Amino acid sequence: MNTILDGYKQYLESQHKEPATIRAYLHEAEGFLGWCSVRNAGLSELSQQTFAEYRDALAARGAKPATVNKSVSTLSTFFKWAQANGLAGENFAKRLRLPQGKKEETPRWLTAAEEAALLAAVERETTEFQRVRNTALLCAMLYGGVKVDEIPELPIDAIEGDTLHVYDRGERIRSVPLPPFAAEKLRAWLRLRRASAKEAHASSDALFVTERSGRMQTRAVQFVVETYSDRIGTPITSQMLRNTFCRRHAESGATVERLKALAGHKTLLTTWKYYREK
Repeated sequence: MNTILDGYKQYLESQHKEPATIRAYLHEAEGFLGWCSVRNAGLSELSQQTFAEYRDALAARGAKPATVNKSVSTLSTFFKWAQANGLAGENFAKRLRLPQGKKEETPRWLTAAEEAALLAAVERETTEFQRVRNTALLCAMLYGGVKVDEIPELPIDAIEGDTLHVYDRGERIRSVPLPPFAAEKLRAWLRLRRASAKEAHASSDALFVTERSGRMQTRAVQFVVETYSDRIGTPITSQMLRNTFCRRHAESGATVERLKALAGHKTLLTTWKYYREK
């Protein structure tokens, strides 16, 4: 690392940078190289995704977009030098600035009172099928963090003890531990689901079904949420249920990396939103 930094310093000096600027540029480069070292990644082995992860890690530590972008711009100079000297194959800092301008809104999640009112409204269903299924459905999103478009993908064996396995095109992509209350609600639905004598249910491998079909589609899930939203008089969307799951884990002390894995976020930047105060 020292050899690289020494060469970079000589380059900056040759560009007649001010001493304070040189120190700042070297500090930024040293921080980045240290981050790479922990991950056993040399400059020649880096990818655009690796640098994007570094950028997101800066944001996850609470740095504002303007501060992150300043770091990205500074490292762009470093990569330009490294590329010219055969140390890096590409200037990975290009095109990775965070969007600025309009302030990004904090995700909307349910308060404890709203969550309780929503679940209570489901319990008032007079039809057993709808009451048991819809309670399990909401628990999958509220306590399992399942996206609305992942619901149709859940197979019957998605429930394993107190764990909910989430799938994408038939492949398991993450496993989420459920609180006992939510796990029991999902198992209760599974028992009712398996006991159904309807052909559409018996021939389907989907966990969630409708009364007439063997697979509950995304729009049907959204309709269920909208129905209870209207009944309790509070605007609620499927995304807000997932947001509530994320916020719950953030407040309980889960690390950003842990929540990213549980929620299946692509970047830490997305996960970090749930650690902000409204």
